[in-house]
Amino acid sequence: MSDKLNKPDRLKTHAEILKETSEILKQHEFPANSEHPVLERFTKFGEVYTRLNQENEARKSAEQRAKEQAENTLRWARERENKAQAKTEKERLRLKALFSQWCKRDTWLLHDEAIPLVKGYEPTTASLLVGFDNKSLGELAQSCAGHSLKVVNLNERQNLWRVEPREWARWLTEKGQAVPQELIDILLPKPNNAEPEKKTTRATQTRERKKRDKIVALKKFLADAGERARNAGLDWDEQAIPVTKDEFLEVFCRQYPKTEQIGADSFDRYIKEIGIKFKHGVKHKLNNMLFQLFKTAKTPKSFS
Repeated sequence: MSDKLNKPDRLKTHAEILKETSEILKQHEFPANSEHPVLERFTKFGEVYTRLNQENEARKSAEQRAKEQAENTLRWARERENKAQAKTEKERLRLKALFSQWCKRDTWLLHDEAIPLVKGYEPTTASLLVGFDNKSLGELAQSCAGHSLKVVNLNERQNLWRVEPREWARWLTEKGQAVPQELIDILLPKPNNAEPEKKTTRATQTRERKKRDKIVALKKFLADAGERARNAGLDWDEQAIPVTKDEFLEVFCRQYPKTEQIGADSFDRYIKEIGIKFKHGVKHKLNNMLFQLFKTAKTPKSFS
């Protein structure tokens, strides 16, 4: 009985709280001559709903509140992370579009275009931005002009100096200046190794497929040999196969002529993987067990 008394009341749903709030408002008497009846009803609704919601929250155990707090904290952290990722992606797309447009030009004005661009600003509006400072980078570029930084028209006035976009990105990287990755991807792309990688992948896949086909054929051949030996009343032990490896491969290739030839080194790896062994001391015989078992055998249809 005491456990039932100590058991917390069932929590109300949001819909139940709204319904109860509406019932209470129906019973509440509002002044007939109110100047703002809608506002009064709205205010009263908020007061009643808040009180009922607080009472409902008070029914929760400390453990439940702690659990919900932890869940909310995790949810808020994920929301912040998602917003940050969305913001980063939006900025990445903005920079990509900006640089793609400006990189179509052969040269940039050093002070009015190249410097604003590397800072992520649209050159036509950079001079209007409060807080935009190109002084430090401009002074560095000026000191290097004609030396480590190639200026196309060095004999012109400084405010007319022009640089090639690729040369600008190279110089900035060399001097340890920050360069947006989106600009580097356009001006200093990495060597395209995609095609060699694809060829390597295809070659590897082909080797693996051929190896798999050979092992499948070897297993079928072994199973066939074992069955033929049992039917002939002969002992057959895959841990002591009584023929030489060369004889084994000779009969195998006769049975599976379309299976690619297996080299000695590859065969040693395959039999180790399959788990078979050859009997020691066996010498070559023209009339060995496998020759007898497959003397009149037909090539399996699945591998012909």
